[in-house]
Amino acid sequence: MNHYLCIDIGGSSIKSAIMDETKMVARAGKIRTPRNDLNELIGIIEDLYMATKDEISGIAIAAPGRINCKTGYFWHGGAVSCLYHVCLKDKLEKFIPVPITIENDAKCAALAELTAGSMQDVDNGAVIVIGTGLGCGLIINHEVYHGSHFSAGEAGMCPARTDRKYDPAQSWGVNVRAHALQDIYTDRMHMKRDSTHGKIFFAKANAGDPDAIASLHEYCARIVSGIMSIQYLLDMEKVAIGGGYSSEPILVNIMQEEMDEAYASVNPMYACEKPQLTLCHFHEDANLYGALYFHRQAKH
Repeated sequence: MNHYLCIDIGGSSIKSAIMDETKMVARAGKIRTPRNDLNELIGIIEDLYMATKDEISGIAIAAPGRINCKTGYFWHGGAVSCLYHVCLKDKLEKFIPVPITIENDAKCAALAELTAGSMQDVDNGAVIVIGTGLGCGLIINHEVYHGSHFSAGEAGMCPARTDRKYDPAQSWGVNVRAHALQDIYTDRMHMKRDSTHGKIFFAKANAGDPDAIASLHEYCARIVSGIMSIQYLLDMEKVAIGGGYSSEPILVNIMQEEMDEAYASVNPMYACEKPQLTLCHFHEDANLYGALYFHRQAKH
């Protein structure tokens, strides 16, 4: 059975694992992402390859940004600024002799859930991945949709306000990225920002702390607002939430409450069908599994 080195380049960290054709064999851990240094990023991938070259027959990479998944060219790399206008695949192939594939991380997550996860029975839906930024993988007619220019699903860039010219700082992605939840809570508690993190917050929320619960409601309301916009455009059956927070069932429970309330406030004349909400089956590993599935179906 073939084995593959699967790499998930995130805005904060790089995760990697050895995987066979269906599952994870060994997890390699996390490395800080050098967002502004392409040579360092390439060096990390080279080191991962050198450590595993006797075991693998290919490398599958998931990464943020608008990516031509056929050539490995990045128009942009999201939070990883060193990947802007870079053909990463060409650079890696100079010293790595095995087949390499590169696909957008949210599209990888959507492919993973469509292939063997929570979206297997779905014709039309979306996988929303919450991390350093916000990714969205669209499923249309039971296939991951890339669009005409490989930018379908870049929902995080959608404006969250309409009272000014477009401002990326006021985009939906900025307002619902993982750090936004911590900011809502620390602002509510008049604490210094960055004085808490996700595990501490969810420990409080799961224990019923009223301020944590209220903060989670505000955060989920922001997510629901964007989901409703996508729903009016695509008429989805189901939306799955991925990323680090997807291991917390309370997230989707409160999101469901906010969605029910939002839909109840819509005039029935203008209402659309409410999509089912769920968590990604593969949780924060959805990108890795999707990178694997994409690699296996690609023509090398």
